[in-house]
Amino acid sequence: MEICGSVFISLDESRGWKSQPRTAAGALYSGIMMRGGMKCVASFEAKAACGLAERLQTEAIPIEVRTVTQDSGLDFSEILVEDSYYERACDVAETWEAERVAEVESRVKRRCPKCGSQHLAYDWLDNLTPSAKCKDCGHEFVI
Repeated sequence: MEICGSVFISLDESRGWKSQPRTAAGALYSGIMMRGGMKCVASFEAKAACGLAERLQTEAIPIEVRTVTQDSGLDFSEILVEDSYYERACDVAETWEAERVAEVESRVKRRCPKCGSQHLAYDWLDNLTPSAKCKDCGHEFVI
């Protein structure tokens, strides 16, 4: 998933999303001018785009949704807005994503073994071993 230039990689839904800066190779179109003065605010697997599309429409931001089939055959939906709405749409999209992450974190039972916090960032130690780092105390541990 990509929102306004940041790629969010799901480790799995129970762990939430990890944000990574966009790289040229991994970029879809976020922030790049599209035809007709439109910019891509977000790119999702097709089924996941509905929530953000509804939020943007609720905020009176006109959108266009395009479905793009990737080389892998996976369908992605790109949410496009006019250039004049881009910054506001990014703010709405980032707030929406933060709310989604907070909701997932509230359902997660995993806690930091040092301080008990549920505010964890997830990563992989060697692409095989999942790990977590507490956002409150900084403790890192294998999960």
